[in-house]
Amino acid sequence: MTKFFTYLFKPITIPLEFINRYFKVILFLTFLVIISNNTKEQIIYNANLAKIKLNGAIFNSESILTKIEKAYKNDDYKGVLFVIDSPGGAVAPSIEIAEAIKSLSHKKPVVVYAKGIMASGGYYSAIWANSIVANPGSLVGSIGVVMDIGDFSELASKIGYKPRSITAGKYKAIGNPFRSWEDYESA
Repeated sequence: MTKFFTYLFKPITIPLEFINRYFKVILFLTFLVIISNNTKEQIIYNANLAKIKLNGAIFNSESILTKIEKAYKNDDYKGVLFVIDSPGGAVAPSIEIAEAIKSLSHKKPVVVYAKGIMASGGYYSAIWANSIVANPGSLVGSIGVVMDIGDFSELASKIGYKPRSITAGKYKAIGNPFRSWEDYESA
């Protein structure tokens, strides 16, 4: 029975006997390896380009503004790559992002890359970058170009709905879908 256990534990006992017999040599060689690695000049490069992604519709600018501010304050970053894939969104957050990029571009170079879609507010966000590079297959453009407004005046008339609006100027009711447009509104 002891032969069985000796045979069973042989893969463990042989390396232990080797280590026990040559412990000082192993320790000395390990020490030499550690010292020789530390004497070599080690060059460690930190990233010097911040990459900020703007994906999807823009309805809130807080997370992007935080990233832009971090890139602004970090002097290790020598430039910023701003990757945009956005169809746009709300006007105010798009303007906030554009203004933050404008401020950042005065301190360090900002390059915008149009990855897929960079339209409307997505494009507006990028306008103050030092340069914009577009993927040849990307869709770029349409800052504030389209505003769809239906004309439901005939439907309102058929169902007997008569809208009444109180405005503080002749341009305040432009786009009211329950009446036909005036000539000056179309112009």
